[in-house]
Amino acid sequence: MPEPIVTNPDRVYSDDGSSYIEDSVIVKPLYNGLKMIWTKHIAEEEIIVIEVTRLHQHKEGKLEGEIAVSHGKYKTSLRSLHRALFNFNSTTTRASLSKALNVRCDTVDWVEVLEQACGHVLEHVRTGEPSQLLSTETDFTPPEYLLYPILLKDEPNVIFGDGESGKSLTALMLALMVQLPYTHNKLGLTPTRDVTKVLYLDWETTGNTTGWRYKQLTRGFELPPMEIEYRHCEHPLYDDLEAVARLVRGKNISCVFIDSIGAAAGGDINSTVVANEFYAALRKLKVTSVCLGHTSKNKENASEKTLYGNAFFTNYARMVWRSVRTSTEGGDTISVALHHRKANYTKHHAPIGFKFTFTPTDIKVESIEVETDTIDVSEFGLNQRIYEVLKRGSMTAGEIARAVEAPRRTVDTTLGRMKKEKAVVNHEGFRWGLPVREMNYKPGGD
Repeated sequence: MPEPIVTNPDRVYSDDGSSYIEDSVIVKPLYNGLKMIWTKHIAEEEIIVIEVTRLHQHKEGKLEGEIAVSHGKYKTSLRSLHRALFNFNSTTTRASLSKALNVRCDTVDWVEVLEQACGHVLEHVRTGEPSQLLSTETDFTPPEYLLYPILLKDEPNVIFGDGESGKSLTALMLALMVQLPYTHNKLGLTPTRDVTKVLYLDWETTGNTTGWRYKQLTRGFELPPMEIEYRHCEHPLYDDLEAVARLVRGKNISCVFIDSIGAAAGGDINSTVVANEFYAALRKLKVTSVCLGHTSKNKENASEKTLYGNAFFTNYARMVWRSVRTSTEGGDTISVALHHRKANYTKHHAPIGFKFTFTPTDIKVESIEVETDTIDVSEFGLNQRIYEVLKRGSMTAGEIARAVEAPRRTVDTTLGRMKKEKAVVNHEGFRWGLPVREMNYKPGGD
C-alpha cells in the first residue's frame, strides 16, 4: 500500500494505513465517506460514533452526505441519536444539528464534535488519493485479459446493444466462463486460470430469472452445478457503494457485472456528473467490471449507433463491444455478434459470433463465424466504416462514399486523416486500400 500523505504531524496511522488517530479521534475512510470515533470530552467508557456516507460534491462547492450519529458505552450497543442528509459546508446546519443532539444527549460538547467531524470530512474529500512514485525500474506488467479477447482484467468493460440483442444472456455466459474458469470451452474464449468470483448486480430483472438462465447455460455446457453471487439493486451504484463494497470485500469478489448502466448510474444519464460518479464508484471497488448498456437513438445524417448516455460512459471504458442480434431461427435459436468498438490497450478484434439454442431444460451455445462482408457498416463510426468496406478491396473515394452512405467531402477529409495515420494507402492517385498490416489498425483509438 502506498505511504499515506501525512498532513498533520499529530496524526498517527494504523499499521496498515487504513485509519488514523488525530486529537483523540479515530478516523477510518470508507469507500464514499468516513467513520469517526470520539473518546475525548465525554464521560469515562463512553464513545461517540459518526458515520458519513453517500458524499456528493455539487458544482457550486456544497458538500452533502448522509450523517449518522450514535452514542453509548464500550462493549454495549450504541444508541442512534440522529440520521439525515447534511451539508458539511454550512455553519447554520452545524449549529442546528448540535442543538438537536444536545436535546438527546447533554453530556457532550456537540459544537466541538461536529466542528471536528466536518473538518475531517472536508479534508478527506479535498485531499483525495495519495500519490505514488512510479519508477522505470519497477517490474510493471502489461494489461491482462480476464477473458480473451473480450474482457480486460481490473478494467471497466462495456457491452451495449438494442433491446433483445442478447447482451444480458451473453453477459451471463461470460460470467460463467470467468468464474469456473471454463478453460476448455469450444467458443474460442480464453479465461485466466486464476480463481475469479463474480458478483452480478441486477437492476432489471429478478434473482429467480437470472438463476434460471444461469442454470440452463450450465446444463447446455454439460457442466456440474455452479453458483454465482447475485444482488438485486434499486439505488444508483454511487449511492449504494458502501453496501456493494462490503459485499465485494466480504465475498472476495474480483469481477462485477452491472445490468445495466442506465439504472445503475441513476439521474440524467446524459449528464457528465452522473457519468463521472458512476465510474468513480466503479474505480473504488477495484475489480474488473462488465457493464451492460443500451444503444443511442439514430443520429441525424448518420446511421451510427453508440452507447446511450453521456460520451464519458464510453470514454472511461477501456474495452467496448456492441451486441447485435443477427438472426432468429424459428424462435428457439438466436445468433448474436459482438462487434469491437473501442480498445485502449489492444488492437481491434474481429467480430465474434455465438449461437444460442433454447430447449425446455437448457441453453446450448456454439461459436459461429461472422462474415465481414455481412457486417452492417452503418453501425460504425466513419473511420471504422471505411476500414470495413476497404477489406473487400480497393475503391475510389466516390465508391467509398456510396458504400458508407456519407458525403463525398467528409469521406475525402477522413481518408486524408487516415492516410496520415498510415491506416489507408492511395493507389495511383485515385484508388484507396488497406496497408498490409491493416488487421492491427485501431480506428479512432485514444
